[in-house]
This record gives sequence, C-alpha cells and structure tokens, in this order.
Amino acid sequence: MKARSIAALEGKLRISLRKSIGIVLFLMLVSLSCIFVVSDAIVLQFARERIYQDTQDTVVLYQKQMDNDLDRIDNYLYTVMSQNSSFIRLSYMKGTDQAWYSPVSILGRELTNSIYNYKAEAFYDYIPAEDTLILGTNSTIPFGEVKQIVKDTIRASEHSSWMLVEVNEEWYLMRLLQCDNQYLGAFVRIRTWIEENGEKGSESHYFCLTGEDGRILGDVNSEIYLDENQFDAPYSVEYVEEMKCLVVRRKMEKGPFYLTSITSYASIEQVTRTLKLALAAAAVLLLAGCGAASDSGASPLESIAAYPETINLTEGGAETIQVVLTPSDAEKQDLLWASSNREVAV
Repeated sequence: MKARSIAALEGKLRISLRKSIGIVLFLMLVSLSCIFVVSDAIVLQFARERIYQDTQDTVVLYQKQMDNDLDRIDNYLYTVMSQNSSFIRLSYMKGTDQAWYSPVSILGRELTNSIYNYKAEAFYDYIPAEDTLILGTNSTIPFGEVKQIVKDTIRASEHSSWMLVEVNEEWYLMRLLQCDNQYLGAFVRIRTWIEENGEKGSESHYFCLTGEDGRILGDVNSEIYLDENQFDAPYSVEYVEEMKCLVVRRKMEKGPFYLTSITSYASIEQVTRTLKLALAAAAVLLLAGCGAASDSGASPLESIAAYPETINLTEGGAETIQVVLTPSDAEKQDLLWASSNREVAV
C-alpha cells in the first residue's frame, strides 16, 4: 500500500508560485526604474497643473475680494456726491465767500476719517474754479504731486474707470468722478492694498498687478515685462528678474490691469521631488508587501515517509501506519490514501 499527500503537490505549487512572484517583483522593479528615468516631465507637468489650479482658485478669490474693495470705494464716493452737505455746499460757493473755508475744513476731516473704513490711501476733492484740492489721508502721499496728477488726468478726459498712476515712485490706482464743477476721487496704493488682502508674499511666491502691456507694477523704476505672446494664456512659464516662474493672471473688472500670481519654479520642482519620493515610497511598500505575501505561512512540504514500510494483514485485521512529514510544520498535512491494487485494498 502507498500513501500520497495532497500537501506534496501543494508544496510544489507553492515553490512555483514563489518563483512567479519573484519574477513579477523583478519586472515591477525594472518598470518602476524606467518610470523614474522618464517620468520627470510627467511629474513636473502634473505638479505644474496642480499648482496652477490651486493658484487659479486663489487668484479668483483675491480678484473678487479686491474688486469688491474698489466697489465699496466707488459707492462711498457716490454717497459723498449725493448726500454730503459740505460737498454739496462747495458746488455753489466761491473761494471769496466768507463761509468758504468751513465746508472745506469739514469735508477734509470727513474724507480723512473715512480712510480707516476703506482700503484707500487718500480721498480727495478738486475744485478747478478755485484750483483747490481737499485731500483726506493719513499717509505721507505728497500733496503737490497728487494735485498735479489730478489736474493732468482731468485734462486727459480719460477717467471712466480706475487708472494706474505713479505717485512718488510708487504705483497707485486712481479714481476720478465728476460732479458739476468738482472732481471727487481716491488713491489706492497697490503694494499696501495687496498686503492688506492677506498676501504679503515670499521669495518663492507673491501677488502683484500687471498692466495691459504685461508690465509688473512693482517699483516704478523696474523694467520687468512678461512675455506678451503668452499674456492671454491661463498660465505661462516666464523669467522674472532672471528667475524662472509660473505666472497666473486674472483680469480685474474695475480697470485695465490684471491680478497676477508669480510662483518660483524652484518651489514647483520641490513639489516634483516630493511627488517622486512619494512614488518611490509607495513602490517600496508594494514590493515589501508582495515579498511578505510570498514568504507568509508555513514551509513547503519536502518529503513523506511511512512506517512500517511493509505490513502483512489477514482478512479483517488492522494495523497502524505512522506517517512522517518533513518539515513537521508544513502548511498542508492532509493525506489522501490510495492503493496500487484495488482488489486487495482501496
């Protein structure tokens, strides 16, 4: 009588399976190596698209907030024109009137006090007939320069919306509204305005305004221009002061300028390196998991021995056969008994 074990067959299958897993792991390792060699452009493109989307969402948020700031200033100016008693009195008074200086003084204080409620650097009222500028501000914006800019803008007759002007080597947004013989308006310092909206910026990322020609409205003396060929694209890769950058723009509703986000390409490359490290860690974990799965469980069956090897039985007799499995901790130890002579034993 011979004894055969299902475990022996499964042991052979296990050895074959381990070889197959080893081959699969090797192929996976080779494939991942190839991916890491050729994936720089793919990962960089993914990182750039992700940063663009996040930046675009932020730009949209700030653009709406900043347009709302300008809306509030516009509404305040229209309120002054229609409801402020001092402004209304000045519309029909002359500088020679004895009571002239009273509404001038009151309106100046009221314009100055309103600065704290709006993101403006100055409010003003200019009366051409008297060549008088009433300036309300809490900053050091130069009175004489502001007056000249207002007079030049009136002569240009182009003041239907917010305009970009240079004051004391700084960029400002200027508003000019006409009401009979007076011109009421405001100045918004761009640098302060952007910082007050919560974006102070850093070396790797900052917000700014750009003109229709693509010029970055920072220091007046700077000569920084974006690539006009890419200016209408949702984003572009450009060099700003010899630094490679990702530039995202959004048109402002209140004037001929764009809110622009500039991100250093070095920070994008850092994101790319982080993504590649994450992919490498995932690959290591995957390989480790597959290796652990292949090594898990008991050892495969190596041999089977039966004692005694020969037994003489009479009809109706019984005898015990001892089976020894090597190793003893083989995973499958179920035995299937069979006879080479079914006429003698089954």
